Amino acid sequence: MHDTRRECCKFATRMSPVPPTSNPRVVLLAAGHEHELAAILGEHGYSVVRAPTATLAADWSRDLRPDIILLDSELPDMSPVDACAALRSVPELPRNVPIVLIVSDLRRRSNVWRRCDRSMGFPQVSTAR
Repeated sequence: MHDTRRECCKFATRMSPVPPTSNPRVVLLAAGHEHELAAILGEHGYSVVRAPTATLAADWSRDLRPDIILLDSELPDMSPVDACAALRSVPELPRNVPIVLIVSDLRRRSNVWRRCDRSMGFPQVSTAR
């Protein structure tokens, strides 16, 4: 069986590799459960910090200053829309830090995107099928 997620991550890594002489790029992964993305990104030289709740992700982002935030849509403490709002309200977090929403349940995906777009103005960049 072909693992599409692993291939997509390998492609993304090839597109923007971490230079060997620089500090690793920091990825804040907000996920309530162990996520295979952490292992995949770690294998490719990224420094991955997993926050089990959106509240902790927002708190940690103040000092961590991640290069990107990967936000699981099924966090235990708040909805994806509220989590995005909480992260964007952190004054120490630069506005240009991308927040990538991971939605694994296909039935929830369109509803989550509509809510994020209406309330936060986040564009839908792409969807994996």
